[in-house]
Amino acid sequence: MAQNRLKIAPILEVADLMEKPDSKCIQLYVSYLYEELKDYKVSETDVISEQNSLKSLVQLVMISRSLEGSNKLKEQAHTLIKKLREVKNSAENINLEDGLEKVEVLQTLHGENELRIKDIESFRGEVEAIRRDLKDSIAKELWEIFMLTAHVVESLQQRLGVLVLDNFQEVTKQWYDQIEIIGQKVEKLGTGRYFG
Repeated sequence: MAQNRLKIAPILEVADLMEKPDSKCIQLYVSYLYEELKDYKVSETDVISEQNSLKSLVQLVMISRSLEGSNKLKEQAHTLIKKLREVKNSAENINLEDGLEKVEVLQTLHGENELRIKDIESFRGEVEAIRRDLKDSIAKELWEIFMLTAHVVESLQQRLGVLVLDNFQEVTKQWYDQIEIIGQKVEKLGTGRYFG
């Protein structure tokens, strides 16, 4: 470049410079460059124009990164909306009117719903971050489905808890009645009235 544009003689070979650089040759070459460039003046308009070009370029890069980040957040929001709807639908599809008489069945449903609650809690951080950073209709929809899903799952958990407790109390009462009947029979055996 120095040889072509500034007409400076090639006193340095790249290979020589790489293998054994000679400080006097380098100093001589720099002095030629300095001599050629000392009269080169840049106008204030050129400097301002270059600054404006650089500012515009930086702004374009920042806008591009912002749009890229926004698109990633929107994709993440759509994925979370889909997952939350699946959790909500699975909770809504449990029919508590189907004569759930066994404590084990209720406890299993209760345990499955505990997993739904953990899923919702694991989504909370992402949902809040998207809501904070995105601030558009997708973020609003995400927040609404998150709150609705949390409400549905928590309501189901409360109902299951009540059913487990009621069912457990009923089973306990039946056991107590059975124990009382067995106790009466044992008592009759001891007094001989059982055979009479």
